[in-house]
Amino acid sequence: MHASHILVKDEDTARQLLAELKAHPEKFADLAREKSTDTVSARKGRRPRHLQPGAHGAEFDKVAFALQPAEISDVVKTQYGYHIIMVASARTASPSPSIR
Repeated sequence: MHASHILVKDEDTARQLLAELKAHPEKFADLAREKSTDTVSARKGRRPRHLQPGAHGAEFDKVAFALQPAEISDVVKTQYGYHIIMVASARTASPSPSIR
């Protein structure tokens, strides 16, 4: 999956950002650069990164892997803080070819 996220330390800030994103989803990149405490995400803005399951914790995965492309999550609390996630693309696993 490819996704971007904004990470902040407190829930109030996350809720304020989410309200702004619901009104103006096109501002995701700008808000990520300005507000995210995850310096990699902040530097990349909206440019999505490849996410591996487990990299950000179970709470993050549960939400991120349930989102559709271009969908923005609600606020997600993890051990790192409060995230807002936007999925750029998701790939379903294709079955492995059978071994004969």
